[in-house]
Amino acid sequence: MKKILRTVLISMAVLLMAMVSLASCGKRTYSVTFKSGTETVAVAETDKEGRVYPAYAECAEGVRFVGWYESEESTTPFDFEKEITSDITLYARFASLTYEVKYDVGCEGLKAPVQESVNHDGTFTVKAAPERVGYEFKGWTDGSGLYFDGDVYVADSGTITLVATWEYRVLTVEFLDDKGEAFETKEVPYLGDAIPPSNAPHTYFAYEFVGWDLPTSALERVTEDLTVRAEYVYAPADESNFVFEETEDGEAYAVSAKEPYSLSGELALPKTYKGKPVREVAKRGFNYTSVEELFIPSSYRTVKAEGFSSNSSLKAVYIEEGLETIEACAFQSIGLVERFELPASLKNIKWHAFADLFYDMNSYLWLEDGQKQIMDEFAFTVAEGGNFVWDEELKCLYDKDYTKLIFVSPSLETLEVPVGVKEIYPSLCHNYLNLKTLNIAAHLKEIGPAAFSGAWGLTNLNIKGSVEKLWGTSYVSPDGVNVSNDGVFHDADLRSVVFPDGLKFIDGGTFFWNQNLEEITLPATVEYISEQAFHNDDSSIPGGTLEHVFKTYLANGGLKTIKLSNGATQTANGKYVFDGKSVIEKGTGANGGDFFIFYCMGAEGATYSIPEGVTKLNLFAFSENLYVETLIIPEGVEEIPCAFAMDAQKLKRVEIPASVKLINNEIPDGLWGNVMMWGSYGAFTSCDNLTEIVFAENSRLEVIKQNSFLAIGAEKLELPASLTELESFSIYGENMTEIVVGEGNAYFKTVDGVLYSADGKKLILYPGGKQDETFTSPAGTETIGAGSFNNNYFLRKVIFSEGVVLLEPNAFNRCYNADLDEETFEILRKYGLKEVVLPSTLEYIGDAAFASCNMLEKIVFNGAVPELGKEYGGNALGTENMETGEIVLFDNLKFEVPDQYIKDYYLAFYAYQPNYAKGFDEAKLPKVSYVFDSKGGSAIDGVSAVMVEKMPVPEKEGVYFHGWYSVDGTASGEWGDMVAFPYLFDGGESVTLYARWENTRKQDGTMDIWGFELVEGQTVSVTMGASVSEVWFTFTAEEDCVMGLGGFDALSDFMWMYQIFDRAGVDMTQPDWWMYMPDSDRNGYKLKGGVTYYIHFECVCEDTEINFFTDIFRGE
Repeated sequence: MKKILRTVLISMAVLLMAMVSLASCGKRTYSVTFKSGTETVAVAETDKEGRVYPAYAECAEGVRFVGWYESEESTTPFDFEKEITSDITLYARFASLTYEVKYDVGCEGLKAPVQESVNHDGTFTVKAAPERVGYEFKGWTDGSGLYFDGDVYVADSGTITLVATWEYRVLTVEFLDDKGEAFETKEVPYLGDAIPPSNAPHTYFAYEFVGWDLPTSALERVTEDLTVRAEYVYAPADESNFVFEETEDGEAYAVSAKEPYSLSGELALPKTYKGKPVREVAKRGFNYTSVEELFIPSSYRTVKAEGFSSNSSLKAVYIEEGLETIEACAFQSIGLVERFELPASLKNIKWHAFADLFYDMNSYLWLEDGQKQIMDEFAFTVAEGGNFVWDEELKCLYDKDYTKLIFVSPSLETLEVPVGVKEIYPSLCHNYLNLKTLNIAAHLKEIGPAAFSGAWGLTNLNIKGSVEKLWGTSYVSPDGVNVSNDGVFHDADLRSVVFPDGLKFIDGGTFFWNQNLEEITLPATVEYISEQAFHNDDSSIPGGTLEHVFKTYLANGGLKTIKLSNGATQTANGKYVFDGKSVIEKGTGANGGDFFIFYCMGAEGATYSIPEGVTKLNLFAFSENLYVETLIIPEGVEEIPCAFAMDAQKLKRVEIPASVKLINNEIPDGLWGNVMMWGSYGAFTSCDNLTEIVFAENSRLEVIKQNSFLAIGAEKLELPASLTELESFSIYGENMTEIVVGEGNAYFKTVDGVLYSADGKKLILYPGGKQDETFTSPAGTETIGAGSFNNNYFLRKVIFSEGVVLLEPNAFNRCYNADLDEETFEILRKYGLKEVVLPSTLEYIGDAAFASCNMLEKIVFNGAVPELGKEYGGNALGTENMETGEIVLFDNLKFEVPDQYIKDYYLAFYAYQPNYAKGFDEAKLPKVSYVFDSKGGSAIDGVSAVMVEKMPVPEKEGVYFHGWYSVDGTASGEWGDMVAFPYLFDGGESVTLYARWENTRKQDGTMDIWGFELVEGQTVSVTMGASVSEVWFTFTAEEDCVMGLGGFDALSDFMWMYQIFDRAGVDMTQPDWWMYMPDSDRNGYKLKGGVTYYIHFECVCEDTEINFFTDIFRGE
């Protein structure tokens, strides 16, 4: 290839010379010979100017062509610009091919690259620049251009210097949280390392940081600005805290707390269980926890009714997108909540969902400033684009269309209900003590029950729009929960109320306990008025204080006027009639007559005749009435209902027509809903001035119910001949000395003013004001009726003749109760029952037969032991110490019993109530010598006594005591039955009992040392009920703490109590041991670490399995 190239070049040179020669014809030319070494490269002829072009000289590898010279020794290259004047020979000169490449990095200490070789033609590949932290490389320069790693450089000289160019640079690396917001930003020099934070915050405690969306390598040697996002995983509470139940479709689970009292602090609910989603919070699933922050994840669709009610420690609720329904009372009474987030996915907030959201709203006026501020500043946080909105200006929660008013800030003094709202949710402002004015511009279809009940400060109600329905006592939650169904304005402080046209429905309790309400004006559009819409009754004081009651009740005479607007006396549908003082419902009474609903308690007038045509009377119609002295009931009325004129303060005379058959005391089931009643409900109970009760001459009265004429002022009561039934405790008056029965009565008779059954076998009523000091029952009397001697302060001694077999419960109730100060007690010492003589025929004494007979000194028994009743828990002969709850005998009471029965009486009475033993004369009781053989254990002293009340407990190292036995089974292993204490031996004058020891501790819950062992974090299951009403536990605290016993939510409808003792037998339920932690709304008993405590739990219930546990608080 090289030879071919050389030949071509020589030919071209010869051709060029020939052309020059032709061009210069006519002028002499000269020959120029080009030699490379010994070889002639080319021969050329000069041109007309006497010049020649230099020939090409091929270079061998490793050398370069330097130029043409006139001699081989010449050092000066031939000048081809000068004229040639003779033939000459030029010689090619060559030099070795060498280049030097230098890289200047421009920074001391930074290592420059080295160029190992350059091609013989002067080309080379540019090297990469070294890394320089903080600087970005911008290229190599030779002064004329920029070159980068991999570029080909063509050298034109032996030495080439390439200089690095740099640009100083700082990069930004942002670390983003779950919201995409930078929580930390780092400035990193170019090529520096960005060290990420060790953790990243999340909006919600329920998520755990696990890393970043870029690998660690991407944060090393950074060359550009970066955004790094934190990555998280959902971290729910451990599954062991929950109970899971499959939903009806079997596709998911509902969750509830396994042990609600053990949950505290933060709680993140589980998303899945056994591969299926958890979609529901179960009904009452998390009641009464101590959780402070709650997170509901995206898998949930429903919070069932009462799901989180009564969580008084709850401060924050976070709900992820996904939840669709919140049912009734789901978040009722949840504490001083500071944040509550509602997702856009939420479709349905049911009535009562947030009823009484703040558990202590009824204490608002007395809260500390900080607590009040939390309530006042509370606002729901509602996701945009959802179905609900929080209006910050109005401080209310609405549906997105502003048709439902769901929640109101407690800070409001004036509540504006704007046009467009159709319904106001129940309990909206229940116990909102700050609210003073309610302005309704909307045309409302309904206001939910209890919406403004307990709003003591609500004095002004202005309705520019309209209201169709006012809910109250008849409301029943569709979710099957017990909700507050107080009337809308129950226990508010309204003064005068005017409802515009449109009102149709007024439910029970609507204006209950508005003691300053003087006037109500209703439109003729009213179609329904509940029987209980307007009643005022001081037997119910929900959310109130005595101070509040006295100020409102005594300062004002109550409702004076109730009327229809525009002077009408009858509603448009003709159903209700108003006369300014009363309300009558037409045609709904007995036999097609009218129903007398209400009479204004503050309406003046000494005599009132209920209008003719009325055949039905309403409960509480004249209750608390301040002015009526004579009340005339018309013919046609068949029943006088409970509390009809209860506490009518000036009532002296009542005329009862012949048509009345029943004087009742019962509130019909469900009629009053959740209105709490205290005391009795007799038709004329506590009418202190009622002295004349006039029954029509041809009276058809058949039944008088309990409490009907309790605490009246009459001295004499004449019962009609028609009477067939008189309940116990139906009649009492401290002035009453005589009962008279109409001639011809087949059921009752009186003897010396005392009421008996017609056959004389039952003593029914001994008048409370009868002043004889001694009474002996007549022959033939067999039963002493319940409450028959109720509240007689004059009797000193009662003798029951032979033949009496039964003393019913409460027979001598309060004869005489001297629970008074010492001075008054001494004054009244001469009063009260002192002695009762019982016949040998007596078989039964009912419970509380001598309740509150504090002066009783002697009960004489003349026969075998009668059965003692337990109708109320078992206290037939004694009383209850109100401070300790202990059942005791009266201070001076002693029993006299026949000698042959003394042991039987002692054992029976002791088994019934141990404290009854003190009523016996110990000198008359037979003694037994009890010897205790502890079988190697600590010695137990023997005793000489009627019985051994409490089991002595010996100790023996290395083994456990298992009880006392009457047979020594040490050798044979046959012990027989264990002796039960209290133990009374009736087989002789002495007995020896033997201790049994075993290698394992006995745990049967029957007594303190055999209590079931409680361990922190574990449960002990016990079935309580008819066969097991009490149980013992032991607990040893690892360190000092406060402990409460938990797990008995299932007993909410039953009576229960527990006590804690230390080994010395100290009752730790006394106040010094009790501790309350207001910050956590928990309480318990202060325990010392390392000490074993004994817990006694007692309840009266149906068979119920209870999972007991220890609720420990250490202030963490």
